[in-house]
Amino acid sequence: MISILLLSSEGVKIPFDTIPQFSGFFLVIGTFIAVLILELIIYLLLYKKTRIDQAFVRTGAGGIKVTVDSGLLVLPLFHALKTVYLCQHTIMLRFINETKLYWSNHEQFEGSIFITIQIPPENSSMIINAARSFYKTETPDDILMVIEPALRASIREYFRMYRMETFDFEPNTIEVRLSRSLEMVSFAFGLKVRSVYIHKGEKISDSSQLHIENLLQNTKLQGIDPPKKDNLH
Repeated sequence: MISILLLSSEGVKIPFDTIPQFSGFFLVIGTFIAVLILELIIYLLLYKKTRIDQAFVRTGAGGIKVTVDSGLLVLPLFHALKTVYLCQHTIMLRFINETKLYWSNHEQFEGSIFITIQIPPENSSMIINAARSFYKTETPDDILMVIEPALRASIREYFRMYRMETFDFEPNTIEVRLSRSLEMVSFAFGLKVRSVYIHKGEKISDSSQLHIENLLQNTKLQGIDPPKKDNLH
């Protein structure tokens, strides 16, 4: 074997094959850094992370994926992503004049019914159902626009079924029974009823006013725009 000799700066002969071959080493390091940067760019651009009040529903390649308090990789042309908001919403339905209700004994009811609903974060199937049912779930109006006819029909049917001599007779029982009725309707849309409050009449009593103020205060703390006070009178 013939060795190639080189002269060093001091005139010493050095075999060529003993010189370190750095070119291949730098190529490997450069490739590793380039791949790392590419992965970081993909993560920053394509990885979507939820906020505390959100869930993501991803469709497309890989099937339906739901994430809460986490994130998903969303690839253009392969995936579609929908945001579902999980915060509680309090909606109000008014039954006055031509929309007033009747008990089975023909006693009339005029007033407002407040319903607090939520897409439950612990149930991925209901999150998927809500994503299919609603175009948007960010505000109470977005949900009410879809579910209001079903809620009104359920409330009207409930009032026809139960005979109450007076509204003041065990009002808590009325609310509990109505909650169960509305729960079944809301479930079909991916919603869970958290509470129901019934207020009779147009003039708000002191106790009712305090309840509603507390309700609106809780709604404001959750970052939801409360309904205008004019709508409560």
